[in-house]
Amino acid sequence: MYFMCEECGEVFAAEDRKVIPNGGGDIGEDWCVCPYCGHDSLAEVEQCDDCGRWVDPSELYCGKCRDCIDTEAEDIEQVKQYGDHAKVEVEINALYYKTFSPSEIDELLAKAFAELPKEKQKKYCLDLVDDDPYDFAEWLQED
Repeated sequence: MYFMCEECGEVFAAEDRKVIPNGGGDIGEDWCVCPYCGHDSLAEVEQCDDCGRWVDPSELYCGKCRDCIDTEAEDIEQVKQYGDHAKVEVEINALYYKTFSPSEIDELLAKAFAELPKEKQKKYCLDLVDDDPYDFAEWLQED
């Protein structure tokens, strides 16, 4: 377990915290403070497996921080592959359903998607990943 001092920004292992018995007075519980500056505002942190940044554990997705997830989500071809994993059911015009097979519908939609400006494609990729960043991170680990 690691902590980051919210005052000086230093990161240190839990066993390196400085303990002040009874909080330096009669409060009845020990205080843990930063071994560098003595401040008592400490946040538990974990390190991103990709970039090495220290973040709140709730901000990690299978070991990746949100910035790294977003960077992965900007890879349009990769998110297209993820889309195959994260398929959804949709309502479709009955005539089109009878006319085209699912693979033909996928092909038509892929062509329409490819015609969108790259910035719009990236936005839609980020939106898809944003729906479930944990699932995307798990898929990245499997891939």
